[in-house]
Amino acid sequence: MPSDDARLFGAWPEFEYYWHIEYDVVFTGAWRTLFEAWSDDDSDLVAPHLRTQSEEPDWYWWPSLHVPTSVAEKGLIRAFLPIYRISHRALQCLEAGTRKGYFGHTEALIPTTLQAASLKISDLGEGRFYTSGSSKYGELNEGTMRYRPLHLGPLDAQNYLYHPVKPQGRIDGQSDRNKNRL
Repeated sequence: MPSDDARLFGAWPEFEYYWHIEYDVVFTGAWRTLFEAWSDDDSDLVAPHLRTQSEEPDWYWWPSLHVPTSVAEKGLIRAFLPIYRISHRALQCLEAGTRKGYFGHTEALIPTTLQAASLKISDLGEGRFYTSGSSKYGELNEGTMRYRPLHLGPLDAQNYLYHPVKPQGRIDGQSDRNKNRL
């Protein structure tokens, strides 16, 4: 199981859902707006940019995924995971899968394992909370939720997720800690 999720699972086992949000994700509204939009949804994984292997067959990380043939036959699926909500039940499923030897890039391992177990997966809201676009190789390089390039200009769309948004020091290749040493 991905280590961050394992820590959540172990530290707060009484929670039904967990949100994972990387430091370089920005929401241009009140976070409550996003969280409340999903409060009545019973999906086990809510994540942006869900794509199947048939939709993006040349995605770089597909070969990293190692799951039993029976799981692969149900279809490989990937997500973009700088932000996602995952259920307690999904974390239990991932723990069982990794104990059985499933491994690979997290963005394929998590949704593929959950889909094979018939758990519910939903897109975070393409066109509602974010926009994205990708090359034929699955490179997320357009829209508000993307791998690259960095968002440097104003983040104008209200109630939208943006990624990656880096602090200026990180853009310049310096950590904030090292800035004072120069």
